[in-house]
Order: sequence, then structure tokens, then C-alpha cells
Amino acid sequence: MVYTAKQLKKALEGISDDTEICIERIEDVYFEKHNWETETKDWDKNNPGLETTVYMPAFGVVKIEDNKKFIIVAHY
Repeated sequence: MVYTAKQLKKALEGISDDTEICIERIEDVYFEKHNWETETKDWDKNNPGLETTVYMPAFGVVKIEDNKKFIIVAHY
């Protein structure tokens, strides 16, 4: 199930403002051998480098409070 804004807001409750937000790095093998799919989005045609971005949905978060890290994960 794809992670929703409602779930993200709830997960961020009580998180310090100086907590790092990290995004999990997904290795190419998931796309090449396991047929994971991405989507593309035309964000902003007026800004070079931002015309099209490849993305995939988030599926959850991990909170590491001791290290002040909040990680958005891309798989179950």
C-alpha cells in the first residue's frame, strides 16, 4: 500500500524540527530484475534540469530518534 500524506503527518508528530529527512536509495537491480516500475512527472518546463523527474511511491517511514533521522522508505 502506498504511503499517504495522512500517515506521514502522523509519523512526523513529535519529531524535532532539526531532524534530517532521508530517502531510501533503491538499487537498480529492483528495476532491472524484479520489474519494479517508476513514473515520470513533468514538474517545471521553465527550469532546466527539472523538466522531467522519475519517481516511485513511498511505502512507509523509519524513525531513528537517537540519530535524529527520519527515513522515507520505498518498499515494504
